Amino acid sequence: MTENNKEEPSQQMYNEAVKLAPMSIVDVPEKFQNKELWDIIMDMDLGVCAYLLTRLPSTSLSTDMCEHFVDIQCNLIQYVPKELITIKMCENAINQYAYTIRFVPNNILTLKMCRIAVTQAVETFKYVPLEYRTVEICEIIVRKHGSFLKYVPEESKTEHICQIAINNYGGALLHVPKKLLSEDMYKIVIKEHCPNLFFDHEIIKSNEMHNILFEKFEFPKNVDNNVKNKISSLYDGQFEDKENSLVFRLSFSKESKSIDEDNLNKKRKLI
Repeated sequence: MTENNKEEPSQQMYNEAVKLAPMSIVDVPEKFQNKELWDIIMDMDLGVCAYLLTRLPSTSLSTDMCEHFVDIQCNLIQYVPKELITIKMCENAINQYAYTIRFVPNNILTLKMCRIAVTQAVETFKYVPLEYRTVEICEIIVRKHGSFLKYVPEESKTEHICQIAINNYGGALLHVPKKLLSEDMYKIVIKEHCPNLFFDHEIIKSNEMHNILFEKFEFPKNVDNNVKNKISSLYDGQFEDKENSLVFRLSFSKESKSIDEDNLNKKRKLI
């Protein structure tokens, strides 16, 4: 073929070249690096995409290309060069899969992203920086599961948040600041969460808490024998008759007894 008959570069030519050798995308002129070309890469293998994102110089990539990759597969955001990561890209990734929040650089992470993540998956709270563990974010997580009150910063533990946590999970009482504890909170726990709460791992370990709960909780006279047996297997004490109910009297005080962790785990397997 003579110089005059040389084939003009075309989209099809570059598409075919990239199909044969994905790394050749680095030599494709920018005007031909479009969605059609990126779809060819995406159709190959996610490993190829990850390889390209980590091996190609950032000057050979574009924000549009990276956003397209992340739109197709959100986990690819972990391979995008930091200088090409955008707020839009991160929000799209987190909307697809909350746990991608762990790949978002701190200088790009926003309160909105944290809100999206914890709303989808409360466990992603561990990736939320302290400055974004606001009362709003903390309320979202304790509404989903009260046990997460233990991860709420002390300054964000308002009476309102503690109340929400306790309504969802009686064991959250363990993590309420003493200055916020009230008789109403105990009443909610006793009414809504006992006696099952006595089988909760955290409650069993807290001598102070199960002393308080046993002191305040009365079992019905016709309580199931299985419940009585489980209580007796986990705690040192005995059931005593009261006028219209049964109470469980602990045989030790919170100062004189600590529960052996290995023995506790063995007992819990029997429950």
